[in-house]
Amino acid sequence: MSLRVSTTLRLLLCLVCMAAGTWGPGRSAEGEGDAAPEVRLDEIRKNLEELRFEEALSSIEAFMADPHLTEEDRVEALILRGQTHVSYGDLDGAENDYRELLALRPAYVPEASLTPPKAMSRFTKVRDGTVGSIRLTVNPPTVTVSVDGREVLASADGAIRVLAGERSLRLEQPGFDTEERTLEVPAGKSVELTVQLMPNARSVVIRTRPEGVNVTVDGKAVGQTTAPEPGAVGVLMVEHLSLGEHTFVLSKSCFRSAVYEDIVTVDLADYRPKVYKPMILEPARTRLRVRGAPDGASIEVDDKAVGIAPVEVVEACPGERTLQVAARGRVVWRSIEEFPLDGELTVEVHARPNALLFGTDTWPSGLGDLASQVNTIEIDSGRVSSSLTEASAWERLDLAGGIDLAVAVLPPDEDGSTGRWVLYSPHLETAHRLDGIDVGTAPPAWMTTVTGLHLVDSSVGGPALVAGVRPGSPAAAAGVQVGERVLAVDGQPVGAAAEAGEWIAGQGIAMPMTLELASRDGEPRVVKMQGVASPRLLPPEWRSGPAASWVAAWASADGAAGVADVRSTALANFALLLSEAGRHAAAVETWRRVRWGDRPGVGSGTAAYYVGRALEALGREKDAGKAFIEASRSSSTAFTDQGPAVAPAAADHLADLGVSSD
Repeated sequence: MSLRVSTTLRLLLCLVCMAAGTWGPGRSAEGEGDAAPEVRLDEIRKNLEELRFEEALSSIEAFMADPHLTEEDRVEALILRGQTHVSYGDLDGAENDYRELLALRPAYVPEASLTPPKAMSRFTKVRDGTVGSIRLTVNPPTVTVSVDGREVLASADGAIRVLAGERSLRLEQPGFDTEERTLEVPAGKSVELTVQLMPNARSVVIRTRPEGVNVTVDGKAVGQTTAPEPGAVGVLMVEHLSLGEHTFVLSKSCFRSAVYEDIVTVDLADYRPKVYKPMILEPARTRLRVRGAPDGASIEVDDKAVGIAPVEVVEACPGERTLQVAARGRVVWRSIEEFPLDGELTVEVHARPNALLFGTDTWPSGLGDLASQVNTIEIDSGRVSSSLTEASAWERLDLAGGIDLAVAVLPPDEDGSTGRWVLYSPHLETAHRLDGIDVGTAPPAWMTTVTGLHLVDSSVGGPALVAGVRPGSPAAAAGVQVGERVLAVDGQPVGAAAEAGEWIAGQGIAMPMTLELASRDGEPRVVKMQGVASPRLLPPEWRSGPAASWVAAWASADGAAGVADVRSTALANFALLLSEAGRHAAAVETWRRVRWGDRPGVGSGTAAYYVGRALEALGREKDAGKAFIEASRSSSTAFTDQGPAVAPAAADHLADLGVSSD
């Protein structure tokens, strides 16, 4: 068929194409053909704009033959075909298009500005023969209406257009019973329907002072009250609460919780939200006593400072809180505590190592003892690789400052076995596989008890023989004589000298003790004396392997923020560990912080001797010589106040250096 189109018709077709291109909601992204549906529709519009009607109609027929089209794509194609039929006067074809369109979209109406009167008349005829309407009056007016399972909207005139025949209506509104009706809708006619939905729930408005209150209803959290401005009443709308009795709980940190019950009812005359009068929550506090914190330490609860030690009592909010004490640039104590409501909590604080846990969210049960002895500063659940068994891999990680110890939980072996860990010391820069190795978790004892007794085992005089009594010592004051034997300590029989020495040293520092002695001729007697505290340098077996990492962590903690009388000894042991790990420069700097003074036994001469050894290892022989000279002129001892003198050892080092002690 040959077609001639006027200029007016050409303009009309352009408008048709633009209108069709923007009709309806979004379409599917792709179809069964070679191109996506929107691409194919754009090609059809282009044909129409260029007046290639036969090609356009052919493309539309091919497009609509696709069984995978969405309903939206099919409706748009019908609109294009109908307007094309109208454009060159095929009103019968347009009428068929209108019939198919109304079957899919009963509310469809052609664009009046693009549809000539004759075509609009044909459309009205088809609609009056196939479509009716429902005029709905419903309370509440905001219901969702579905016809035959499809949600519909009213037209501009308030009518809901539906295909003629028996139709199923469904009316839904949150808080109301769903209403279902079946209607017979005649073609070209309007059916009136009035419906009152029955309420089955009611919204309530919770109001509180202060605002920011958490609200639960029947054990379920429903939100938090908010206020338009500070100091105003907090408000929370709880929508569609079922009718009946409910329990409301209002809670906020630092306030007493409020609990109340109410029966929610509603009637048809008034189903507006029920508004409660403001609920006023009373403040609540816990009295917190922190004992043992260093003077000047910051006491923090949930990262907020609440006092400076030695404050007697501070107030904090009840509930589970994180307590932290920080002093001298590091965390001294960190723990999770339950702060009682209107009660008092006392926490005994002492310096502890700060730890990083890597590779898991929680401490493994196999490391529970270790976990209880440290402050867990950071937890990183990132995946751990086996390379972390090497210290160099740890050094590439950006560890948080102030960490004394890092523990990585390794992934299971190929056979699925677990319980493999790595212990890394940032101080010593060493990493050790644990795999069940017991490193010991008790804090090291930096001080020991000394009495001035020198005990030996003699084949002539017997075991635990007093071979020497240091002048001015507790043993001398108690009258213990050389040649006597120690038979028992505080009623505990002892045998060899080592056992007797362990029992004496094991008595509490500055605690009275009773010694049962036997004279040279076997006469028993009892003496009472009180030991004195002596600094203790740990033996070499504690300065390597996993144990060294644990000891270094404690030495760092106590050396930075420990009790004054043990701080220098902790630093001294820390310095020994650094030297053992090859970090001699750091060891020298640490020894410089030791403040023993010129005391008998372990004192300034002891520190000078070990400084000389670290300097010697660094190749600083001149400085090492000066330190050894100081040590050689002292009466200081090593290990404890009853240990060997350091002067002879210092003299040997001077001889090796070719330096005179004069």
